[in-house]
Amino acid sequence: DQSWWVRFLSQHSAIVYFVVLCVLWAASPSLSYRFSELLETHAVNTYSQFLDENEETLKNLPPSLAAIEYYSFGASDPMYAEFQTSALAKGEEIRRPGESMRNLHDVFSAIRDDEGDHVNTMQSCLDPEAALRSPSMERRILFGVACVAAVGLFLSSDAEIVNRLMDTANRAFGEAGGADTALDAVAAGAASIAQQFANDEEEGNLLGLTSDMVETGTVGAFVEGFKKLVLGFAAAVAETVAEALGGAAL
Repeated sequence: DQSWWVRFLSQHSAIVYFVVLCVLWAASPSLSYRFSELLETHAVNTYSQFLDENEETLKNLPPSLAAIEYYSFGASDPMYAEFQTSALAKGEEIRRPGESMRNLHDVFSAIRDDEGDHVNTMQSCLDPEAALRSPSMERRILFGVACVAAVGLFLSSDAEIVNRLMDTANRAFGEAGGADTALDAVAAGAASIAQQFANDEEEGNLLGLTSDMVETGTVGAFVEGFKKLVLGFAAAVAETVAEALGGAAL
């Protein structure tokens, strides 16, 4: 409900902040991490005060779809959860509070907890003995190597490799409940979302769209079905490449 220039400044101020941090890090990495730690600590205090002062109002408002999707599946951020350095270091389960979000109070509580994780991350960056890893970067490197190997196999092999890939894909989908099941979940989720939106638009009550879809699980069905398709095919590619490389080694 703010003017366009207010939204523009708030959204693009992150770019200025990023540039400033890069310059500061080039001058002194420890100073950059310390500055970020102080800023994130202030954010934790600010969100905590906001939650305390507006608890009743926030608990009566539904969560946004973007927050549920992000905190449930992390699909909108490939670097999701890597800032949870404490959990990663201790081998604990990554915090994903999206499934239990029922109102805006839950959303802002999760954001506040994120800021607390950011503080821990900056403290780890300042610790010279802390061993930090980037699982998403490791996955990207491995995925790139697998893609190069797969392309090489396709270019240097005959149709047998394609048939082997399709057989492996069928087995992978069969173990996961079948490709038809995954497609049905995607289709049902998409149809339900479209129908719910049409009903709420006709009734003039778009505010209830988010909470209704959270309760019925339509977003979860849509995303889970799509994930099953992608992961099943990825498993098929990986297994086929491994078999081909094993056969070539023999």
